[in-house]
Amino acid sequence: MGLVEMKQMFYNKHSVKIPIQQVDKASKPQPYNFRRIWSGLGYLHSGSRKMLVQWLKPVHFLIALIVGAVTLLAGLLYAVAYTLYWLMAKLVALSAAFYGVCMAVRSKSRSTKTNRSVQQSAFHRYFPAFALLAIALVILAPNLLALAVDVTGQVVEAVPRLLEDIFGQRSTIAPIFTEEVSYWSEDIQRWSDTYDIDPNLLATVMQIESCGHPTVSSSAG
Repeated sequence: MGLVEMKQMFYNKHSVKIPIQQVDKASKPQPYNFRRIWSGLGYLHSGSRKMLVQWLKPVHFLIALIVGAVTLLAGLLYAVAYTLYWLMAKLVALSAAFYGVCMAVRSKSRSTKTNRSVQQSAFHRYFPAFALLAIALVILAPNLLALAVDVTGQVVEAVPRLLEDIFGQRSTIAPIFTEEVSYWSEDIQRWSDTYDIDPNLLATVMQIESCGHPTVSSSAG
């Protein structure tokens, strides 16, 4: 066997074994092969599976992430805008209700102020007359009071005299005293007129001191 034949045989051996090893390596399952993972799901057809595998590239994945983020942000903005719209509607309704209450209170206060203004104008109109009347009462009240007291005293003093003139001689002392005290009734009346003392008081003192006996003397007399 020559040298050329030996080289040819060596080449043939290695050229046959290399494809077998490549086929064996290709047939072995790869743990992180995305195509094998998607093919095991069984619910996507081959065209969709190829498209999804292509989307797993970094650039496409970044684009998809940006699109998803923008979509989520748009949804959040819509939710916030709708919430603000709802709050503004409620605020407008509350403002309208509060405005109605304020207008009712204002109208009531205006009517009250109108009544008060009418009363105040009437008071200011008649205030000078009231002031003059008050001053006159202050000046005349003491004189009127003194005059009333004087007239009352004169009437009280005149009533017994009038009754005496009508019904005759008045009794000097009350009939509650004993006969001995009644014995001195004329003297008691004379003493009462002289010293301006109530005759019944003199009769009471006489009955206490001497029991009214005509022969009994007393230092109180």
